[in-house]
Amino acid sequence: MIDFDSFADDVLSTDAFAQEVVYTPSGGQWKTIKAVFENAFIAMEGIGDVGVSSSVPSVLCKASDVADAARGDTVIVDETTYYITEVRPDGDGFMLMLLSKDA
Repeated sequence: MIDFDSFADDVLSTDAFAQEVVYTPSGGQWKTIKAVFENAFIAMEGIGDVGVSSSVPSVLCKASDVADAARGDTVIVDETTYYITEVRPDGDGFMLMLLSKDA
């Protein structure tokens, strides 16, 4: 049997990938967790010269660290507060949470 929780610990313990962030469930106690933060910029071409661009900040963390994560919970990354807009467990010990600066 694969120990996904241990595997996630191994991946997230590498400082080259992960950093400490503060996760706070709505109405709950905050805690510091290790996560990989992404804020990739995406540009798509539109019809003609008009294009659309956006960024979707997200964190990838150990699922057991945020087992009850839900929309509206907060994550602080580098002193910036983000609100969770979507929670995506991957079934392999990780949780991807999409973020927004707007509540």
